[in-house]
Amino acid sequence: MLPKTFAYVTKKLDGIVLKGYNILGDGTPAQIIPMLTGMQEKELPSTLHRDKNGSFVNVYPFVWNKYRDQGYVTGYAEDGPNIGIWTLRLRGFNQTPTDHYMLPFYRLPV
Repeated sequence: MLPKTFAYVTKKLDGIVLKGYNILGDGTPAQIIPMLTGMQEKELPSTLHRDKNGSFVNVYPFVWNKYRDQGYVTGYAEDGPNIGIWTLRLRGFNQTPTDHYMLPFYRLPV
């Protein structure tokens, strides 16, 4: 552990430590899907590219859908357009998932 960094993040920035958070599988989707849906990928409909009957990721019960239903404005962004959590081995979204979604802006010509 980095004690000075830990103290700075927790005391100065009021950061939250996720005690007991454990890895749930291999790769980023295995970590993010449970945080955003409350379920593991194996509990959800298949959205794999290789599954010819697979769905798009929109079928997942994302937490932002619950917030939107309560009147909140939602948003989702990743680091860039080329390799994303939902598009590398999954089919991605076939509809905009949130009110503000960065992927279309990332793909605009500069």
